[in-house]
Amino acid sequence: MKSLRMISQDKKEVEIASEDIRNMIEGFESVEAVRDVSNSMKEEVFAFDVTLDSSHIEEILESQMNDLYYRLDDDEEAEEALFEQAQYISDAIVDSLKEYVENRYGIDDFNTAYDVYSASVEDGISFTMTISFGKIKHGRLYELASNLNSERDSNFR
Repeated sequence: MKSLRMISQDKKEVEIASEDIRNMIEGFESVEAVRDVSNSMKEEVFAFDVTLDSSHIEEILESQMNDLYYRLDDDEEAEEALFEQAQYISDAIVDSLKEYVENRYGIDDFNTAYDVYSASVEDGISFTMTISFGKIKHGRLYELASNLNSERDSNFR
């Protein structure tokens, strides 16, 4: 767990714990697991490895495929739909987190990025999300998330 201290909009010092943000992410219906990897970051950034519930994603994907007249056994179409679903869910998580942080801590300078590292019918959807509270902008956050994914991949080889 990692904690960051900052000044809120109303000029009060607040402390945000990565565990609190992890719990918030874990509360989403489509999330199966969240691993806090914030301690691996040198910057004032929180980082999380998020895995989405494959059965929930499969239901959404089947519905989407049926609505769009695609077939689930068409791997290319299914992979594309899965990746789009990963982005949609990640964006929804980010929007909810922004609202949560603003309401709970009074901080509206919130930046985030995510890098999807697995989006397949067999393996489901997983991504790394990085979060900063005003200090680090989107481009650098994406780079950090991508670097974490690269390090994770090289450790599994």
